Amino acid sequence: MVNLSNYDPNSVSNPNNNIFGLPSTEEDARLIILPIPWEVTVSYGAGTARAPEAILKASMQVDLFDPEFPDAWKQGFYMRPTDRKLLMKSDYLRKEAELYIDYISKGDEAVSYTHLTLPTNREV
Repeated sequence: MVNLSNYDPNSVSNPNNNIFGLPSTEEDARLIILPIPWEVTVSYGAGTARAPEAILKASMQVDLFDPEFPDAWKQGFYMRPTDRKLLMKSDYLRKEAELYIDYISKGDEAVSYTHLTLPTNREV
């Protein structure tokens, strides 16, 4: 269990700690946040795959005081590290999807796009 007796939630957040600057570990946390860096199929704009990192960074500026639940932060919050392999796969497949969408938006048949492996009517 993390010793919070000397932790001041009103002080400046420590970026060496976890989300919200809290010194929680995964084992001690009541809430574990799973960052999923995926944006292959977003329909407008890019950037969602980098949201977990942005959330973690911005969380250092969040005021932990809640008048209805003043000690809620003591429950423990932990955000797992972003899976870099999944992020790289998302980046790669996002580029592939953009190429495919550009290709079919020009009226070309999907089955003739050789860069992606797409099933033909015979294979479905």
